[in-house]
Amino acid sequence: MHRFIAARRLALPTQLNLAAAGTVRPASSRPKKAPSTLRGTRKHEPPPAHSPSPHKGRSVSPLPGQFSPGDLDNVVRRIPLELFQSAYQEKLTTVSVREAAGIARGCIELAESLHSTQQRVQVLEAIQCDLDKISQVLFLLLRSPYFAPLAFWFLPQLAAQGDKRSLYYLSHIKSESSRPLPSPDDAKDPLQVVINGQTLLDNGHLEHAAQRFKQAMDLSKPVEAPHSFDALFPTKVRHPWDAYGSLMATLGKHEEAKEAYTIGATVYDHPRAYKLLLSETLKSGDFVKYEEYLTKVAMGNDVAACYQLGNLYLTLHLMHGGRGEGEPAQNKDEMLLMSRYGKDDSQQLAAEWYEIAVAGGHTRAALVMAGLLRQLNKKEEGLKYLQIAEKSSDYSELAAKLRGSWHDAQFTVDLTDLMGS
Repeated sequence: MHRFIAARRLALPTQLNLAAAGTVRPASSRPKKAPSTLRGTRKHEPPPAHSPSPHKGRSVSPLPGQFSPGDLDNVVRRIPLELFQSAYQEKLTTVSVREAAGIARGCIELAESLHSTQQRVQVLEAIQCDLDKISQVLFLLLRSPYFAPLAFWFLPQLAAQGDKRSLYYLSHIKSESSRPLPSPDDAKDPLQVVINGQTLLDNGHLEHAAQRFKQAMDLSKPVEAPHSFDALFPTKVRHPWDAYGSLMATLGKHEEAKEAYTIGATVYDHPRAYKLLLSETLKSGDFVKYEEYLTKVAMGNDVAACYQLGNLYLTLHLMHGGRGEGEPAQNKDEMLLMSRYGKDDSQQLAAEWYEIAVAGGHTRAALVMAGLLRQLNKKEEGLKYLQIAEKSSDYSELAAKLRGSWHDAQFTVDLTDLMGS
């Protein structure tokens, strides 16, 4: 079962003005004042006309070629440790605070050593750290109004060295100030092509967008994104199969859509692809494949699918029972699925999936679970689930009917009625 971590997303800017001034900086990025090295008699004297004033009037960090004497120490003192600490605690990054501060200092010192923003550098060689960790730190610095311009300047350098997060971000905002990126026709990365296709789609160019999405599908499968990718990246980039299939479905080209979703299932093993194929699979009568696909969706943390899977196994259990509660098998596909699970096995599987659905907040699963336990004469345990169902106005009538006959020894629970359509 895949573990789902709900991470709070922080918004990234969609455009940056590298020369922005007057930006208000958060308290977390304000520096502590350094002790004055000037004597009191000179404390308020303005500097000579030819001498720079490195610490006054800077609302943003200097870029390469803009560092003045004293700027380096001042910028280093402003490294936002609280921002790194918060991001690490919320699992937005896998880089520790100490390591993030070291990477940030390395980037600042590298920028200070350069003579111009036009210079290109090998960041990996200069900082000697994992590329993804450098990328994570720079994307966190984009949240700091003070450090955002400097962090943004580094992104094209990282993209040129293969950092996908930077590449997708720069493609997403289409920044004129970034290093020129490969054109869509020459692009080798599928998700970059998807971003371009989405831009075309947003502008109403459906056919051209479809061509881009299909081009992305024909490229190699994207590499799995790092753990922190989605938390740090400003927008969700769809997989090529999803982008193309959804557009084909919108255009009424259902066969093309199905082909794309099938690639999403067989090549990417993605829960959403299986979910999009469920209806068609059920209509085809292939119940073995339907069970497989529904299980994939449920294991992708889909609570409704967990409930539906419980219903599937409970139906198999009733069919094995042959007491009129479940319909007998009608064809070889149903018989094949029944042959895979005995009466007790299917009942146990139903209970397990209902329990998972209840834990995910599915009230009807609690109602069916209560009825199943009542039928098994586990009344005390079943009452706990019945109480959950009674709290929902949607199922209060069914719950009241079940409670009214709860202690009637002659009462037989109609589980198919509780499951609903």
